[in-house]
Amino acid sequence: MPMKTRVWAALLCVALCVPLVTQATETITVPMTMMGYDAFSSRSWAHSQFFVRMEELTGVAFTFQQYADADTYDRAKINALEGLSPLPDVFFKAGLTSQEEQRYAEIGALIDLAPLLEDHAPNLWALLEANPHWREAITLPNGKIVALPALADPADQVCLWINKAWLDALNLEIPDSPESLRAVLLAFRDDDPNRNGRKDEIPLYLIGPWEARWLLPFFGLAPNDYNVYVDEAGMVQFAPFQPEFAEFLAFLRDLYQEGLLSPDAFRGAHVLLEQDAPTLEVGGLISMVPTTLLRPEAVHQFVTVLPSNGLWRNFLGPVTRGTFAITSACPDPAAALGWVDALYDQQGATLAAVGKEGIDYEFTGQGKWSPVIHEFRSADSVRADSLMDAAGDPLPGLRPWDFLMAVDFPLQHHISEQVQKIAGVARMPIPLRYIPQEGQAEIDALQEVLGALVDTGIARFVIGEAPLDAEHLAAFEQELRDAGAERLVELFGGFL
Repeated sequence: MPMKTRVWAALLCVALCVPLVTQATETITVPMTMMGYDAFSSRSWAHSQFFVRMEELTGVAFTFQQYADADTYDRAKINALEGLSPLPDVFFKAGLTSQEEQRYAEIGALIDLAPLLEDHAPNLWALLEANPHWREAITLPNGKIVALPALADPADQVCLWINKAWLDALNLEIPDSPESLRAVLLAFRDDDPNRNGRKDEIPLYLIGPWEARWLLPFFGLAPNDYNVYVDEAGMVQFAPFQPEFAEFLAFLRDLYQEGLLSPDAFRGAHVLLEQDAPTLEVGGLISMVPTTLLRPEAVHQFVTVLPSNGLWRNFLGPVTRGTFAITSACPDPAAALGWVDALYDQQGATLAAVGKEGIDYEFTGQGKWSPVIHEFRSADSVRADSLMDAAGDPLPGLRPWDFLMAVDFPLQHHISEQVQKIAGVARMPIPLRYIPQEGQAEIDALQEVLGALVDTGIARFVIGEAPLDAEHLAAFEQELRDAGAERLVELFGGFL
């Protein structure tokens, strides 16, 4: 891959995977501490230009307790919240679970921000007023807001990508139904779409049940990772109990038996994962970022596929909770809130995502911009020294989508435009709500068993270990009922 392509791909991946201000008046003199997790080990918060620039912008400065190891951070976070070590004033890139938010709000370690938002976080307040469902998603059952979100609209999506160059070579249309998808994959297998005279094409690159479930929308189902969804009547349903799920299994079995999937699909270790991406000749794949399997110059060949019914699962949604919290130790919650509110404005968001104009990026004309990279300034060094991205845990703020889309980089334009087609119609299987701690504990225990049973069942039916007939389907359904699938549905339904 050419150096320029590698550099731009690296920077754009950083920018588009982060979730953004007011002008500083005077520096806040009360010292405040910040704790958080950053998996990008080359970045030191204490020496980061991002925090220097945020101080210039807001007048607020911090000292840092930064962790590069997830387990170490989780232990430090819990110890502080439980009173076993000193509390920081704020958690940034906090990775707070919904259960942690509820527990530590209840015992008072995390303070309620709801009464402060209108006066001290005007950028975020305006966004929540304009999008009430975002506010609902971050509000605890008792009405408190103790952690602030990352906001991305449109959100990143897992998509089915199809090789348009191969379709064009064979005079085929983009498939939009199970039947047309199967016909396209058969043509990819048999008709030498890469025109090299060899049968080296992989019609659909697929690893296992999780990826396979992204084909469920073709059958009218779009469940979440718990295999549940809300139907048109507002009732929670368990996808494997629906007749369309059996149709999905039969479809996958046919693809598998006809050699239309990756050679080791549904069989555990996947040999193709050990190969370099440029060696893969694939007709389709299921991925959030196609560059994970495709060399950048090949990505332009691929477009996203939407079923004719217009159904798709929204994978992440626009709201990621638990990214920033203020603790009971904080001497100036209003100042801390004003600092983070800068990230919910385009100026601050751009600062986090791509840095400062004239130093980290420059305008190239016609409203386009590009990163400032040269032989003494690599993409990684810019990321380490100047930017703040979602490595480790997402950071609070608003993704500066319009600005990011103005980058002078055709590859990213293509990917973003294709994903936007899906994001525009994708729906959340279950509304984002807080589930009480005891309910979540029961859901997690049920999912540990049910999730494995569903995945194993899919694999066994697809590869032929279990006959796909009425008797074995009924036994599969009964096994799921015995493991608590109906109770799982009841729990989700009770918390909507």
